[in-house]
Amino acid sequence: MEITERFLTPNTYSRPQYALNTVDAFVVHWVENPRTTAMFNRNWWELLKNGMKDSKGNYIYGSAHYAIDPETIIQCIPLNETARHIETLGKYTNMNTIGIELCHIDWEGRFDPRTLDKAVDLLKFLCDRFKKDPKDDIIRHFDASGKLCPKWFIDHPEDFELFKGRIYGLSTTGY
Repeated sequence: MEITERFLTPNTYSRPQYALNTVDAFVVHWVENPRTTAMFNRNWWELLKNGMKDSKGNYIYGSAHYAIDPETIIQCIPLNETARHIETLGKYTNMNTIGIELCHIDWEGRFDPRTLDKAVDLLKFLCDRFKKDPKDDIIRHFDASGKLCPKWFIDHPEDFELFKGRIYGLSTTGY
């Protein structure tokens, strides 16, 4: 598995350099912009360092530790730092999770099988490194915050279970 390190510039909005002292879960996301690449999304997060605002005048925060497309795994944040991928006050927060953004084909959220293959390999590696159980410690953004992310895995929860099954070895086929 090849991982390209392209760390974001330290900044308040996408790489605050807060310590990630514990990893309780890996949070799977979709990038919410079809047919884009991992590098495109990494570069978008890099632009946030300039203090971009949304249409309501609020600053935009966002990033993930990894962005994955059919060709590439880009690491955007070191694993000892937090990313800006999930803002909740519940059990799972930026302070105790690693964020993984998956590029997708369309607005339904379908993933290229090669993107999922790369995600499976990465998550196997991360579960081993952090001694986590793929059955319990890989979650959707939805599971932590209620946000409809990643759309495909929300609309097709059985595919999320098949995806996780590939990581913990119960299935080598399926989605």
